[in-house]
Amino acid sequence: MLDEDKEMLAEDNPEALVADGMEEAYIGFGHQYGNPPVAIYDSEKCVEALVKEGLTYEEAQEWFDFNTACAWVGEGTPIFMTRCLTKQTESVVVDKISPGHALLVWTLVSLFLWAALIGLSYIIANTWL
Repeated sequence: MLDEDKEMLAEDNPEALVADGMEEAYIGFGHQYGNPPVAIYDSEKCVEALVKEGLTYEEAQEWFDFNTACAWVGEGTPIFMTRCLTKQTESVVVDKISPGHALLVWTLVSLFLWAALIGLSYIIANTWL
């Protein structure tokens, strides 16, 4: 979470709380109608931050669920968002594409586009002549 983000949130809601050590998981802030804005964090990235601190994934998930996600500390309590499974799956697939595979895909797409362009040029040339 950038200092600018903290300032914007504090300006709109001085009571809004931030999760220490979860800067990488910060997404932004939001609110429901009639309520002041609060910080929003990605739950999975919060767990990943705890894993970076030395916990196993299971320990981090349990600690996060019990000590963070379930904590109510007033109206300024942050929201811990869970991504849709389809969005998680898409990001996992994209993250696991190797540079070699990305180059192969780029090459195939380029070849397809060139072939389509040549074919279109041929059709246009034969139609107008």
